[in-house]
Amino acid sequence: MSEQIKAAIKKIAISGNWFMGRGVVLSIDEDRATCQIQLVANNEILNNVKIKPIVYDGDQSEMGIILYPAVNSFVLVGKINEENTDLAILSCTKVNGIAFEMQNNLSLQVSNDGTAKFNTSNLILNNGDQDGIPLVKPLTNVIADLQNKVNQLITAFTTHTHTPPAGPVIITPPAQIPGLTNSLLQTSDIANPIIKQ
Repeated sequence: MSEQIKAAIKKIAISGNWFMGRGVVLSIDEDRATCQIQLVANNEILNNVKIKPIVYDGDQSEMGIILYPAVNSFVLVGKINEENTDLAILSCTKVNGIAFEMQNNLSLQVSNDGTAKFNTSNLILNNGDQDGIPLVKPLTNVIADLQNKVNQLITAFTTHTHTPPAGPVIITPPAQIPGLTNSLLQTSDIANPIIKQ
């Protein structure tokens, strides 16, 4: 360790403008990226403790990787001056979620319930060789339409009674026969253009 670093640490220690302690998370405000902590040593309640030590004027889009601690987990809290506004979590035992906030407004959030939220214009899984993941609503509508047409055909076939008359016969189809299906389904009709697998 360089002499300059040693001198800086010694200066901070002598001035008393630093603090580090262990606490328990009581509550979390994910929107403000802060939490409430109770210190283990003296049960003091600390409010508005920053979840991330380095914050750019509270702008979460500039926060990089954010670890959201779980309620009731142990955390290491620190501050670098006498103002509680600079309190921040330095480490935690259990994580309730994680977020990656990038400069181009892309974000990824994963919570402890397994939910993953992506804010991205293109998501590729397994090299994207299998094309897009189907869009459920359009695919459901196409399948439901086909089921209806098949049911109409079955109904027309099972309810039609053909009685051949004597003499020359002119056969007319039953009035209930459905029309032809629309144009054949294309991959682009149901593939999600954003997610490829």
